[in-house]
Amino acid sequence: MCPIIGEKFVLGKKVISDFSPTLDRIDNNKGYVKGNVRVISAKANAVKNKATLDELKLMLKNWENAKL
Repeated sequence: MCPIIGEKFVLGKKVISDFSPTLDRIDNNKGYVKGNVRVISAKANAVKNKATLDELKLMLKNWENAKL
């Protein structure tokens, strides 16, 4: 299960899906070394890699304030 978004991993597909397991570096400056990697979903990894923390906070604030 992805520790970031709480969805079960999908294994055995020939194509990477949103819920395929991927390796994530906790500290990008340290590389893929023991103690600095974790397994998270491809979807969580993509969001993490493409948005800054400030962008994620702003998105969350806007979603919380949205009138649905």
